[in-house]
Amino acid sequence: MNNDSYRAKRTLYIGEPLRKTLDRIVLDIGYHTGRPIEVAEFLRFLVEKHGAEARDRLKEIYGPDQG
Repeated sequence: MNNDSYRAKRTLYIGEPLRKTLDRIVLDIGYHTGRPIEVAEFLRFLVEKHGAEARDRLKEIYGPDQG
């Protein structure tokens, strides 16, 4: 099994409130671009473009305990 087919079969649970928010976002994008977009495509874009920034910011927020 190659790496791409392995990744294609992985599942990530997203709770209903977040899923509804993501659905609204991608629906809005699709409306404005004239083509449908999948939630996975949106999340992939966020991770590729902003993942490192989010990682660093979360490290600051949830840094090691000071006590």
